[in-house]
Amino acid sequence: MAAAAHELAEDHAEVPKEWGKNLVACLTCKLVKTQEQFLDSGCENCVTQSMMGDSDRVLECTTSDFQGLITVLNPGSSWTARWLHVGKCKPGCYALAVAGDDVLSYEEPEIED
Repeated sequence: MAAAAHELAEDHAEVPKEWGKNLVACLTCKLVKTQEQFLDSGCENCVTQSMMGDSDRVLECTTSDFQGLITVLNPGSSWTARWLHVGKCKPGCYALAVAGDDVLSYEEPEIED
């Protein structure tokens, strides 16, 4: 039982450590965390963006201009996650919409298994 809980803990995106105006969303997958969290651990879904440890890259790949917030626990079976195009992403907190969001040209991020 403890091993299953440990595996689950490793298979989700980090949740925001604080709430309010310090939150930013990944422009690619809409994952929401603080800038500090993106700097410390990058984006768990968009590993090719190489945000970890690169403050300039974090500023390029995230935005504070997003609307709404949803917590997705089981992306594969959630119709809301599929509707937001995060059905293949890790469980975590996601923005409902980010600035410049264009649903018609949206492509799901490449996610490593």
